[in-house]
Amino acid sequence: MSEKAPPITVSQGYNIRLIKDRLMSWFMGFGGISVIIAIVLILFYLLYVVFPLFIPAHMERASQYTMPSATAGNTLHLAMEEQNELGARFTDQGIVTFFNIQDGTPVKSERLIDSDHKVTSFAHGKLAKGFFAIGLDNGTAVIARHTYRLVYGEDKRTIVPEIIYPLGEDPVLLDEDTQLPLQQLALRLDEERATIATSTANNNVIISRLIFDEELGDEPVEFEKMSVTLPNIQNITGLFINTDQRLLYIVHSTDEITLVDIDDIEEPQVLERTRVVSDEAKVTSISLLTGEISLLIGDDHGSISQWFPVNTEEGLQLSKIREFKTQQSAVTQIITEQRRKGFAAVDNKGQLGIYHSTARRTLLHEKAGEYPVTHLAVSPRANVVLMEDNHGNYQRWNVENEHPEVSWQVLWEQVWYESYQQPEYIWQSSSSSNDFEPKFSLMPLAFGTIKAAFYAMLFAVPLAIMGAIYTAYFMSPTMRAYVKPTIEIMEALPTVILGFLAGLWLAPTIESHLPGVFALLVLMPLGVLTFAYGWQKLPEKIRQSIPDGWHAALLIPVL
Repeated sequence: MSEKAPPITVSQGYNIRLIKDRLMSWFMGFGGISVIIAIVLILFYLLYVVFPLFIPAHMERASQYTMPSATAGNTLHLAMEEQNELGARFTDQGIVTFFNIQDGTPVKSERLIDSDHKVTSFAHGKLAKGFFAIGLDNGTAVIARHTYRLVYGEDKRTIVPEIIYPLGEDPVLLDEDTQLPLQQLALRLDEERATIATSTANNNVIISRLIFDEELGDEPVEFEKMSVTLPNIQNITGLFINTDQRLLYIVHSTDEITLVDIDDIEEPQVLERTRVVSDEAKVTSISLLTGEISLLIGDDHGSISQWFPVNTEEGLQLSKIREFKTQQSAVTQIITEQRRKGFAAVDNKGQLGIYHSTARRTLLHEKAGEYPVTHLAVSPRANVVLMEDNHGNYQRWNVENEHPEVSWQVLWEQVWYESYQQPEYIWQSSSSSNDFEPKFSLMPLAFGTIKAAFYAMLFAVPLAIMGAIYTAYFMSPTMRAYVKPTIEIMEALPTVILGFLAGLWLAPTIESHLPGVFALLVLMPLGVLTFAYGWQKLPEKIRQSIPDGWHAALLIPVL
């Protein structure tokens, strides 16, 4: 027979217990310190992620030069490509010159019109697409697009600029009756149609709509043209068409804008005529904000205001939404970003300002040169600004402006968003289009959180209190020994983890069994009441056989 192990003495048991207590004390201490360290690391990580939001915008001059090809005429428009390497300069001689924006070295030049004609106007479509139109002195317009193709060779990447004519190289005849020079020009187009508006010397505004036979691409397409003339429109200084080709803005030298509904091209309707600056001010520059809904209007007092159409009881009306007053003198040019609701503006003293419309922020205001800036271009990524002054000097500035759309007003106050009738609290952070205006209001999230917590507490508090009373006073001590520690352990689980599990596992399960979930809302209380009624009808001997405090266990199979 094997010998039995000697019994553990009291002192030995005490030592074993002491060792276990110390091990558990160290284990709990290590766990507690680890939790604190993890929370601190999470805090520093959140600060690391959020900190860039508070970095102010800044810019520095990268280069300055004089364009060698300045003799090709006066600049009408400047543009840059995606990689911030090449720029495009369109002149009043109908020539486009592609050049290195770092030092001004010409890369390629191309004549866009016949030498027999003169350029009388210029317009661009969406900046991101590169479409533009050149109005000529014979009532025609050249419609083209500048693109940039990446070519990879042996250890070298080359950007090849190209001019594409999506409607063919022949100019489009817009003024069919008189063939007068096109004084003002506006262009807007998409894959299915294009709308062109132009003014002539006899005070006519000609609106043409081109319907494409196939989707617009790089190859020339056939189109059907419909035109209508608005006669006797006086003092025209500018034309603009919105993104969906429904509205035409006619700018007058009297500092007024006429709003015309051109959705039905055959019967355009003049909606209203509004003065857009104060009585003491004069309009000096106008541009369409990204998305082509809002107008940015600069005046000779250095103010820039944002206007867009608002649906009112009287109909569609052009309304002033917000204003920026940081320029020191007359605003000479406003240029918008291609992917955000930001824009840059310069005045006739060489002051450059960078703004964000939705956030109503003046992000940067800096002296950019000694001479007035006549033309301005912002790169597609909004990290480079190219300027030309009235002495033919060019400057390239590098800009750091990563998060212009965040401000206290955007996060916590009502904001008047484009196409809305009034300021509102809205959260809608992304879209499939670059024209989208992000809406970062935290008020719907905060209010939704408070509302969800209120309704959850409305159900949870009575259940928790009654459950605690039952557990403490009516439940069997043996059952309480299992239930109470289980509840206390559940209290230690972070609600974030519970929410994560609910979103990862519970929500898809509920979605796939939605009829059953809604049925449970009715069947569960009916089942409990039915079981309670049936329990009362059982013989007393059966009911007495269940010890006090164990009755709740009988409901588990029912539930």
